[in-house]
Amino acid sequence: MKTEAEASRAEAGRGALAAVGCYLLWGFCPLFWALLDNVGSIEIIGQRIVWSLVLTVVVCKFILKVDFVGLLRDARARRFLIPSGLLIMLNWSLYIVAMVTNNVVEASLGYYINPLVSIVLGLVVFRERLTPLQIAATVLSA
Repeated sequence: MKTEAEASRAEAGRGALAAVGCYLLWGFCPLFWALLDNVGSIEIIGQRIVWSLVLTVVVCKFILKVDFVGLLRDARARRFLIPSGLLIMLNWSLYIVAMVTNNVVEASLGYYINPLVSIVLGLVVFRERLTPLQIAATVLSA
């Protein structure tokens, strides 16, 4: 039986591995988009929407055991799902158009700045307070 410290280290290791995997996938993503240079951005966005819907339904049904159709019928859930879905579609669309038009550096800079903008919004709109460590990390990132 694992101790709590061993379990915590194992979980941290899995988290670090997941982070490295995400960064590698994200780093190689522009290479993937370069292979699709003869495909229009509307087609790519359409494919992403369709396959994301399929994956979402599968995850909801078989992994999370959530009634996907029931969730869509819930007015309160729709108030959150529709705006977030539209924002994700806007995000994808801008990124894919940037990739198709060879603006990889600009898109990457936008993704780098996005969390910094979120921090500023949290400070200004929600009046959040940062810890000294968070301030140091934010200043280093900026």
